[in-house]
Amino acid sequence: MDAVGGRDVRRRQPITLPLDLDGPYTFIVRTDADNDVTELAAESNNTKIDDASITVTQKQFPNLRIANVMVPPAGLAGKTVVVEWNEVNVSNAVSTGSDQWHNAVWLSSDDRLDSSDIRLATTPNAAALGPNESHRGHAEVTLQTKSRSLLCSG
Repeated sequence: MDAVGGRDVRRRQPITLPLDLDGPYTFIVRTDADNDVTELAAESNNTKIDDASITVTQKQFPNLRIANVMVPPAGLAGKTVVVEWNEVNVSNAVSTGSDQWHNAVWLSSDDRLDSSDIRLATTPNAAALGPNESHRGHAEVTLQTKSRSLLCSG
């Protein structure tokens, strides 16, 4: 429907707010936002700032964390060892809602995960985790010939 003779036309536009917003926000609406309509000297009235603000509360998400990595104190290069860890959803309010993620074990020469590290294993997750729930994961890995540290991620 077109505005005719100064008549107002109401439009309703559903929007999805970005997931990372938190705090007070103000809506600003601009008509002819890309200046497609030639208005000459009348362009200055195309923007309206809402008088009221909206308070947006950030949606809560799960927060997975690896804790208590357990490895044997020694191992032989080329031999298999078992790496165990506890995976925790440290969110106080939100379940993971899915059990569809993978955990991985790397071998590293230091205590930082970077592109020089060797990925030894990828394991599927065992179950969805509720708020503050945990489960134990494990992987059997073969040690490489260079001295490195074992790192886990989830």
